[in-house]
Amino acid sequence: MATKTRITNLRSIVHEACRIHHERLISQSDGHPTEDAYNTLYQFIQQNIKTHHPNSDSILVDRHIAQYFNLLKKLSNSPIPITQSQVGLGRGKNTIESKDTMTWLNEVYQVTARLLSTYQESLSQMNLAQVFAALYANLWIYTGVQDKRIRQQIYQYIIEKKSLLRLGNALILTVDIPSKSYGYHPMSSSSMLIDVADDADALLFVTHHIIIDDVSLLWIAYINRHPQSKMPTFEQTQQAFDQLMQTCLQVKKPQPHHFSAIQKGLYLARQTFKNSQLNMQMSAIVGNQQKHTSISSDQWKNYHSPSFKPLSVTLSDELFTATMTIKKGSAEPTDKPAVYKFDLVREIRNILKQSKTTAIESLKVLASQTQITAQLGLIYWISDLFGDTKSANTKHYKPASIKRYLSEVGDWFLHFVQDQDITTWDGDDFINLYENIIYQSNKKKIGYTATVLRSLHQSLQRHFMGIPSVAIASKSDGMVVEPVLVAPIMYQHIRNLIHSSTLSEHNQQILHIIFILLYRTGMRINELLGLKLKDFEYDYKQEQAVILNILVRPNGYRGIKSDDGRRRFCLQVLLKPSELQLVHEWYLLRKQRTETYFLTLEHKSGALEYHEIQKPISVILDTLPYKVTPHGFRHNAISVMAMILGGADVLLPYFSDYSSDEILAIKRKFLGEYHQISTTAWSVLAEFAGHSSPETTFSSYIHVVDLIAYSQMAHATIEMPAPLVERH
Repeated sequence: MATKTRITNLRSIVHEACRIHHERLISQSDGHPTEDAYNTLYQFIQQNIKTHHPNSDSILVDRHIAQYFNLLKKLSNSPIPITQSQVGLGRGKNTIESKDTMTWLNEVYQVTARLLSTYQESLSQMNLAQVFAALYANLWIYTGVQDKRIRQQIYQYIIEKKSLLRLGNALILTVDIPSKSYGYHPMSSSSMLIDVADDADALLFVTHHIIIDDVSLLWIAYINRHPQSKMPTFEQTQQAFDQLMQTCLQVKKPQPHHFSAIQKGLYLARQTFKNSQLNMQMSAIVGNQQKHTSISSDQWKNYHSPSFKPLSVTLSDELFTATMTIKKGSAEPTDKPAVYKFDLVREIRNILKQSKTTAIESLKVLASQTQITAQLGLIYWISDLFGDTKSANTKHYKPASIKRYLSEVGDWFLHFVQDQDITTWDGDDFINLYENIIYQSNKKKIGYTATVLRSLHQSLQRHFMGIPSVAIASKSDGMVVEPVLVAPIMYQHIRNLIHSSTLSEHNQQILHIIFILLYRTGMRINELLGLKLKDFEYDYKQEQAVILNILVRPNGYRGIKSDDGRRRFCLQVLLKPSELQLVHEWYLLRKQRTETYFLTLEHKSGALEYHEIQKPISVILDTLPYKVTPHGFRHNAISVMAMILGGADVLLPYFSDYSSDEILAIKRKFLGEYHQISTTAWSVLAEFAGHSSPETTFSSYIHVVDLIAYSQMAHATIEMPAPLVERH
């Protein structure tokens, strides 16, 4: 309450000063002050407040001045020029005007100078709580740690003497932080996901990698030399940190907005450290201005030391499904059992014209005429919407609303599931199904489609045993991401399983190509399966080298998510030589046979449907140490490409099997010959991913951004007083 009162009083003081000095300016300039006069006035008011109220927050003073004159401009309709603070409020994320630059940098330099001065003055009297505080301060300045929850996890790491992960010269501490607005679900095995909308207490989590710099390592080493009995509590370390920040920030009690203000300076300072290669996007990452998460701590451990499970069933040709597809209004497939009702959606629509009581009875009759679980599920769902259920949580809908729900997902649900038994499905199967349906929906109402699918899935769970819970997130649920990385050893394990199987040569080739393109290009599974031969650019003339590009574009069979999804993949740099040869030979074989589609089942001409290969893919992926779906390969490919384009070459051997020459070839292809000084890397990455902006790519698909930022700062020179280093 006291803090709020002080802020209110400061606003009143600033606004009163603005009123007095503005009236004086008006009278001195005959009612028509120039722009220069206004700028001089703003500076005079700032200096006046600073002189009479030296402990006032300069950031808040600037903000109150801007608020006063912005309101005055609106009320008087006068051409009052905006203040520099107002310019700051509207500037882009990664730009800071030159007049701001020295102000913020100056502030940071003063804070760090006070920090070093405090260290030196209290060097001989520092207790362990103060040493922890020094560690927290150092991590805040150099690695952006400003969240108290992260500090607490760092404290626990040190107290419990947990091992740090070493990647090359990097020492990494991994923390999982709960969140309600962004992140992944706890225990993020996809089949165990909880629907956030149904559990108000369910939390999301984000995982960050804290890179321990050399100075922080000195503090940790000093702490570790003391016995456990001497260790302070976290609360004591936090109190010491608050006291340290009071001195360094020169405020009575540090508040979040004080740290936020300094962050603007740190954003610039980290880019100006001697030998730092940190670019603007990565500086925004370090400053927590861009949402991102790595894979969970549990997945992180399994990523580096995977333990593979045996195949649950033999990888055989019988796992491939050769059923024909059901399109809207198509004739009944000849290979379907007699109980399959090929025009079920139309029959349900006719029933919806009846009265509620009659409609419910008609739906019961309709259910008795089929044995297909997907069709039964659709009928049961419509009955539930009518209110034919004992569940107290079920909302009753009018026929018009039910018809809209049915039209939104009914045809696509039956089209993708066909006659498969959904009671045998796991969470990944349902996630893939719903992603496919959302993929086909109107992009302006994806949230509505997700709501309808949530209703359908809840009904399936009521009527069938063993249907897993899955997350179908809408905007109100917060942004849910599913971070996944596929280690090179996992990819090689998959290729080995396919190679050693008893599958026919055709089916082996299909699976090899699917996993190669998923792993190397990050294509969406629908984009991949819908490829036509005309989507390839082919040239075999350049010194006997294969030039093979894939064009991702709408082709009549598959749409793409947006115009930004149109893109080109250069396979001769993305694929390793043996992979390129396999894809090249397959392409030539299909071209020789004058096929239309790149991938089809044996003795079939239609494009490969996901449900036709779903079982063998699931059997293969189930052997991995944690849940990975085909979409997970997209996350991995984009993350690896981010490391390549972001210059994280030192860490790439832990995440990719590309050689140094192959990495260089990719950089040259994507960034040009002078790739070392490219300023367009993140826009190029967004284009590779098929996204309209890098923000989408970073928040949803890149799970190594902390490591990329570390790589760009790895050679930065961090200086400390020699006596301080010698003592600790």
